[in-house]
Amino acid sequence: MAIFEQKLSKKTKLQVFGTCTIILAAVALVVLDFVFKGPISFLLTNKDEVVAAVKSWGFFGPLLFVFLQAIQTVIAPIPLSTTGIVGGYIFGWIGILWTTIGSIIGFWTIFWLSRKFGRSLIEKIIKKEALEKFDGIAKEKGAPFFFFIFLIPGLPDDVAGYIAGLTKIPIRILLAIAIIGRTPSVIATNMLGANLGESNITPVVVIATASVLIFAIFAVKHNAIMKYLKAGPKPRKKKK
Repeated sequence: MAIFEQKLSKKTKLQVFGTCTIILAAVALVVLDFVFKGPISFLLTNKDEVVAAVKSWGFFGPLLFVFLQAIQTVIAPIPLSTTGIVGGYIFGWIGILWTTIGSIIGFWTIFWLSRKFGRSLIEKIIKKEALEKFDGIAKEKGAPFFFFIFLIPGLPDDVAGYIAGLTKIPIRILLAIAIIGRTPSVIATNMLGANLGESNITPVVVIATASVLIFAIFAVKHNAIMKYLKAGPKPRKKKK
């Protein structure tokens, strides 16, 4: 595909360098946490106690998590992967359900806010550059464009959510697009969280490594993917 054949710009190289630096810093932080027996070490070595404590809250445990997931979707101060991992860690496979319910509530809120208050609100939330990048593409490509934005890791799906609300696409369709598009990431992060603190760390290593590689690839090709989505695939040459 053409999107994987373009050379990296200086800006992209800086973004890659910054991403690698953040990842290395996070790894170093985890290592130091284990050396000095910090909170991360406690959570991973005392999983049964943590899970039992949350379960003792009864229905309020899942309810609180759903609320936090919805807030994360609307405000996006915390990456989706973080809440997904937490959901899997505490609730196991059922965490996929709670994460999805929270995401549905969050996305519905985003779409409703966009429809209710219009572009004036979006301009206060999203940078002008990001808005301009999406404007023409969103109107021209419609629902398929938003689906790929939600599906592909590393693309600004929080921005896309608010802009999608400005379109004439029915909210029920937008919800389906957002949830289906994010389902692979939700499953992967919940699986990762469910395996944290277990004696067999192989699934954690495999899922984490694959997730980082996939995210890195799409983060590097962010601009190329956006151009590809805007232009669409090149028409195939007819065989003589």
